[in-house]
Amino acid sequence: MPMEKLPEKLCSLHDLYKESIKYYVERGFSTEEVFWTQFSQICPSIVWDENAPTEVKLSEVLRFYLSIYCEQVNPQMTVEEEPAFLELLRERYNKVNWIIFESHQDNYGLATLELGRLILGEGANLMRQIKIGMDVLSIACAGGIPLKLVRDI
Repeated sequence: MPMEKLPEKLCSLHDLYKESIKYYVERGFSTEEVFWTQFSQICPSIVWDENAPTEVKLSEVLRFYLSIYCEQVNPQMTVEEEPAFLELLRERYNKVNWIIFESHQDNYGLATLELGRLILGEGANLMRQIKIGMDVLSIACAGGIPLKLVRDI
């Protein structure tokens, strides 16, 4: 899905992504780290507006992020590799949701570190892991995506 053919309802996600790129790249993060950070920020179901009149399917959101990944992180990805990457996105979506759910059970510190490790990898600098984990959790608590997410997969 080339960005110029982006459905209007996904424009808010695209705008969030553009802001994340600018913010995190200026702070020394790679485009892949920014991709996984921003993807993780939209995963929690609490950031979506259950009362919004416009619905978006999870499959549409995952395909949108696949297109971002192909355009900005890995332009060499082949069509044959796309189904496996979509499955990875779905798995990450569920994993991030679970970690954030657990953070509401008084495990905020552990959730912060878990998210940082999931996004940046276990070998990454601990302070960077904590920063990214805290960023994802704070966005999750703030909410703000003006769409109703429909889990169709």
